[in-house]
Amino acid sequence: MKPIERITLLCTLGVVAYACSPDKRLVGPNAAKPLAAEAAGEDQPAYGPWGAPVNLGRVVNSAANEQHPAISKDGLSLYVSSDRPGGLGGTDIWVSQRASIDDPWGAPVNLGPNINTSGNDLAPTFTPDGHQLYFHSTGRGGCGLADLFVARRHDKRDDFGWELAENLGCVVNGPYADAGPTYFEDEATGITTLYFTVQNNPPGSDQGFDIY
Repeated sequence: MKPIERITLLCTLGVVAYACSPDKRLVGPNAAKPLAAEAAGEDQPAYGPWGAPVNLGRVVNSAANEQHPAISKDGLSLYVSSDRPGGLGGTDIWVSQRASIDDPWGAPVNLGPNINTSGNDLAPTFTPDGHQLYFHSTGRGGCGLADLFVARRHDKRDDFGWELAENLGCVVNGPYADAGPTYFEDEATGITTLYFTVQNNPPGSDQGFDIY
């Protein structure tokens, strides 16, 4: 495992999460706001301008906070973090499904206790092969206030086939909070990178989160 490195982006306030679409287009930092829209730029060139955001509507969104979206490689499963009623804890990870790219999203369903806890479980991100799901949690104990976890499944099309999540360990996780993972694989080299945010000082200090 390579050493953890700190990286610098042109954004400094409130950066706690970011997402990378399956086609490797960077969606960009999310400043801790509820998920209210989807960037409609799927048919544009990889480095072209983004289209206007399109709200996903009341089937996916609720009066609660929906955030940290992650979409499966086939485009048929949308994972979101939400503190809507009916979950196992404060914020849980839910999945909306659709039969085809042209069909509307179905109502979100909770991923259950192998993923979610009585704490907060957020920021899902897939490996390109669809067999691993990384996220962060405050409800499973470990090295700090929030740790990074990974869950695995045998069938990449089974959204409810995830095995019990495992802690990534204290080499990756620190004593405070490690959050917002994004898994990236360079198709040209095969090199994989896990980006995430780290709180290096106790809560209440002047320093917030950095991206590593």
